[in-house]
Amino acid sequence: MHTVRYFDGKTYKWVGISRQPNIIGKVKRTLEQFTPAQWDKDEWHPLLGPWRFIQVVSLCIVFLTVELNTFFLKFYLWIPPRNPIIVYRLILWWLIAIPTICEYNSYLQDRKPAKKVGAFCWLSLAICIVELLICIKFGHGMLLCNYY
Repeated sequence: MHTVRYFDGKTYKWVGISRQPNIIGKVKRTLEQFTPAQWDKDEWHPLLGPWRFIQVVSLCIVFLTVELNTFFLKFYLWIPPRNPIIVYRLILWWLIAIPTICEYNSYLQDRKPAKKVGAFCWLSLAICIVELLICIKFGHGMLLCNYY
């Protein structure tokens, strides 16, 4: 949070590279080219009310389920730890999670009466549920200890 507050209050000078006085300024300006023009504050306010608390906790539950699915899928489907499929899956989830969080945050902060979550939210939820169902199907009875 200190990092977010630091970047939030910082003013940026967007001056062209040719107008920089020295080489260090030109290199710094070139690297600043890849930073955003402004930093948006994400204020979740989970204690704003009971409905808001449920919305924020449901987001946490979905992403914790995604994290658990990573390990359970690897265990239940007997995938070796060094398999590139695991890395590809994590990269895919990373790319899906960025717009999902953006859409869900705008859904929570929007005050219009008729509002809907975006397509990435539904896609992420569907993938999470399918992965969870695969874990349930192929892991049925694997973690239960039968003492007869």
